[in-house]
Amino acid sequence: MHSVALLVCGLAFLAWGASAEHPEPQVFHNLTNDAFLTKVQERRGYTPGPGPGPGNFTQLGACVREGNSSAPIQSAVEDLAAKCTQLLNDGSDWRPLSGMCLGQEGGRAKVEVTCAPVSPTTKGILPVVKTFQCDAEEPCVTVRGPDSADTVAKFAPSPGDRGRLVKVETVERVGTAIQYIGSWYSGNAEEAFNLFAQVLGPSKRSGVREAKSRARARAKNLVTLDRNSCRRAAAAGLQTTFRGPEPPSSLPLTTYSSSRAQVQLELELIAKTSQTPARPLHQTPTMSVALDVKIPDFTHTSTDDIYRLTDTLRATFRSNKTKDLKWRTLQLRKLYWAIKDFTPQLCDALRKDLRKCKHESLLSEVEWAANDCLYMIKNLEKFAKDESCEDVPLTYAALKPRIRKEPLGMALVIGAFNFPVQLTLLPIIGAIAAGCTAVLKPSESAPTVAMVLAKIFEAALDPKAYTVVNGAVKETQALLDVKWDKIMYTGSTAVGKIIAKKAAETLTPVTLELGGLNPAFVTKNANVKLAARRLMWSKCLNAGQVCISQNYILADRAIVEPLVQGLNETLRDFFPSGAKNSPDFARIVNQRSFQRIKKMLDETSGKIVMGGGLDEDQLYIEPTAVLVDSMLDSVMKEESFGPVFAIMPYDTLDDAINIANQVYRTPLALFSFGNDKENERILNEVTSGGATLNDAFFHASIATVPFGGVGESGTGSYRGRASFDMFTHRRSVAQTPTWIEKFIRVRYMPYSPKELARLQGMTAHKPDFDRNGVQVRGVGYWLGFVLGLGAKGAKGIIRTVVG
Repeated sequence: MHSVALLVCGLAFLAWGASAEHPEPQVFHNLTNDAFLTKVQERRGYTPGPGPGPGNFTQLGACVREGNSSAPIQSAVEDLAAKCTQLLNDGSDWRPLSGMCLGQEGGRAKVEVTCAPVSPTTKGILPVVKTFQCDAEEPCVTVRGPDSADTVAKFAPSPGDRGRLVKVETVERVGTAIQYIGSWYSGNAEEAFNLFAQVLGPSKRSGVREAKSRARARAKNLVTLDRNSCRRAAAAGLQTTFRGPEPPSSLPLTTYSSSRAQVQLELELIAKTSQTPARPLHQTPTMSVALDVKIPDFTHTSTDDIYRLTDTLRATFRSNKTKDLKWRTLQLRKLYWAIKDFTPQLCDALRKDLRKCKHESLLSEVEWAANDCLYMIKNLEKFAKDESCEDVPLTYAALKPRIRKEPLGMALVIGAFNFPVQLTLLPIIGAIAAGCTAVLKPSESAPTVAMVLAKIFEAALDPKAYTVVNGAVKETQALLDVKWDKIMYTGSTAVGKIIAKKAAETLTPVTLELGGLNPAFVTKNANVKLAARRLMWSKCLNAGQVCISQNYILADRAIVEPLVQGLNETLRDFFPSGAKNSPDFARIVNQRSFQRIKKMLDETSGKIVMGGGLDEDQLYIEPTAVLVDSMLDSVMKEESFGPVFAIMPYDTLDDAINIANQVYRTPLALFSFGNDKENERILNEVTSGGATLNDAFFHASIATVPFGGVGESGTGSYRGRASFDMFTHRRSVAQTPTWIEKFIRVRYMPYSPKELARLQGMTAHKPDFDRNGVQVRGVGYWLGFVLGLGAKGAKGIIRTVVG
């Protein structure tokens, strides 16, 4: 008899993370029922969308988009439903439940779309199966009614039913839900159940009946969700049938795209091999499903839309909606899952805009933002609660003074191109946590990332509270014409001054994260080889387009030669085939930045001692070190914001400190490689926004440590709790009880000298120093000193006696 191998695939559901805040994985029966959708809404913050009838694909896919923004997937569903109706040609109104790939036969890819009727159906209706043999351009369609437990349990294949699909799924919970893979042999249902029993339960005959019962019970539409994405719930119940004793060797990627929406369902098959104690299973594929959201071209937001959007955000804030902690937490949870769901698109966009490799994209951008969401969710209640005031005089203790945390209002976040995910989403996370509404203006120099960010906002956040405005100078000027309650800008010092000046017109508070010429000190007591390696890394990360990387190295003249040697050796170690040929080395963001850095190299009077390679077509600049002897050299006068830096020798540490203070008085970062005494002196005598000793910018690599500039390199800080504080007003509150009236009557007119003297006696502080500023030790000090001696003596006596 011709055998048929049937793969039954269950999709695994994430236990919402491995930490204590994320519960263990759960198995949901019947994906279409209200209880499941309620659970999705509670856990992930997605609201079920509208959809007629049980089993409707729109309803199943509602977890992808909030109900009010599910138009793209609804459009795709309508197209698929129309395809079902067209192929059936029987006038019925059907809705697609799932899509599936059957592999290849005769050079044709076979695809099936499973649909169910929208009209009410009776319980226990038998599956209706219609199979169309066709190629990829004309998808096959399998149509059936809802499965019933009776149908599955009594199924007995016959030669005429070889192509029939039967839904039998089972999942064992081991840590996270795992997929169960089995084979179905035609001609003998009992043999199939025995095989399930051997995999599910005891191998002894006494346990087979119990295992068979479990297999039948779990055949009742049991499904789980993929651990990475709620959106994969839309593909619950996927099944794949291969005709023949062995599955085909080629497992193609098959997609069916809606012609009216930027959504496509993508089915990917991956070959795996599984063994059971009784007999080897066939090589079977595991099916995964992804919602591929196409990234549209960069579009500018119109001025009219900017004013309309900001009016909406202002009204939302005034409604007090954003002040509710549960609402803020919900927004952060939704944003977290959207970041996770859009991770492939973000990595692709970063590759396209900056040629940033996946390693850097994940560690310094996407995962950083996702983890910041979790950190803020975990600590939000603690950050937002009122604080008691310290050092309150006893006379005012009854007023219970406290600090109340209140959102500033409507915020504007203007991001930078070099880390277009991290530097935009982290401030937004702070604004959400603080209870502000916000507009995000991404950098137009990273246009692909900007459009993905717009998709993330659309997918996850309340559009009446958070939105993205895309554009360039014109749109930024329109935004700055709006009255904001807080502006946060990351970028150049020149633009920062423009924003600060504009904000001053309305007394709007600003946080500016700017740049500057960051110095690195390498003394003769440093580990020169290690310093070279670490400083080289800082100029290779993101092709040196990092505002806190060193712009120049001040090196003791005695170690310049070994430093240069170490830099060259490290460059070869990092890129054995050259940085240009490495997938790990990014590119300069655009032609304007490339030409600016190239001009610095063209005009330098120094000697290039490392690198120097350029390729304008690729916007490639090799990591380059220039040995200079003047602070007026072209590579010393301007921040390179690229993989180029200067090396300037010094004779004494005094000279080095003087040079640093003359080149740029308030840099964003400072790095010092030396012994403890040298490092401490440099920290004392050179100001900077932040500093790292014996490494490169690690102070800015700790997600919970405040990051910010000083003077010309910026004002204010964010990250971790500082992000929450940046958008928060610390409001002092006191509450005077009625019973205290007689104790504070001194404030009322007519004033009384007697009452004044009484109050002064209660509240006056006395100095512990004389008129020359010399500390005076009064009776209280000496009494404490004597009592302290007595306590020490008593302890000594006790120790002697015990000993």
